[in-house]
Amino acid sequence: MRVFAFLTVLLSQVLPGTQSGQGPKPAARPPYSIGQNGLVVPDADAKSKRNGTRVRSDFEEPSPAPGGASAFPARVPKQSAPRDEEPAVGKLKPPENLDLGSALLDVFHRVGHPSAFVGLGSVVAKWRLTVFDAYGAESAVRDLVQESDLGNPSRDRLSYPAAQKFYGRDGGATWVVFHGMDWPALEQEAREELELFGLLLRMPWCFADTQRFVVYPRESVVQDGRRYTKVRIEARSSGDEIIGPRDSGPAPDTYELTAPADSYEPTELRIQRANGTRRSVKLLEWRDVGGVRVPMRRIFVTPDGTQALEIVATQLEPRQSLPDSRFHPPGR
Repeated sequence: MRVFAFLTVLLSQVLPGTQSGQGPKPAARPPYSIGQNGLVVPDADAKSKRNGTRVRSDFEEPSPAPGGASAFPARVPKQSAPRDEEPAVGKLKPPENLDLGSALLDVFHRVGHPSAFVGLGSVVAKWRLTVFDAYGAESAVRDLVQESDLGNPSRDRLSYPAAQKFYGRDGGATWVVFHGMDWPALEQEAREELELFGLLLRMPWCFADTQRFVVYPRESVVQDGRRYTKVRIEARSSGDEIIGPRDSGPAPDTYELTAPADSYEPTELRIQRANGTRRSVKLLEWRDVGGVRVPMRRIFVTPDGTQALEIVATQLEPRQSLPDSRFHPPGR
């Protein structure tokens, strides 16, 4: 079961989870054992492969639908919700569900309105993950396919074709299929990876949902002679008041988004989970996808600034026709 636990091992060992009251782990760490973790050793031109976004890659294509039609038509028309329909909990119904006083309005003006992002519908993203050792050398690469319904904050599917491992969630239900069998022992690992990749794909637009997040006033700081804006975001817990910050209770997940004050295009996302785990993600190479700007390259860095993990989009296709069954375990 541990052979293919790629991201769990990665995020717990490569990216130091700094706990409250603890300092960062020493920078020197032993390289990963490729054979034991089941990771693929990159070939000689792996670096050149990850430096650009390809329109197509060598991922396994989805199986054809019955009758020979493709399971993923190129594009489907965007469907507008009726004006009198009430927004479902956890979904954006712009502009009613967007706080017009939000500190993120300038960011949305730069990267696209949340309604435009939700309008991308279902998305199929293909990622190339590159792991780096303690000395900055490439240790291993892995390919991942992510399928997500952008109109639902917790509807995602992750596929590792080489490992024959699939994770999925639809609402609160999480499932794992490993080599064709249900594998409940990996559900906690799957839940964490689905949450992480779901956030990375949907941010910063997901933070506009006032039912799930509270956005604090932005702060202005100067770094290396350049002025930046920092915005702190806090996740709401079940039972929190929708208006204003939370009153009390356990510490929630918090996020900090940093963007240059002259462009408002985010350059970094810092994540602090309720358990004290911290991660820092650099957001690079923003490009237009279906009318919004999306970071095509994300780099996880350690507290000392060492590059630990790089995630590059090799293909990102919006407005795909994904049936409900894609987010449910096979045979259910």
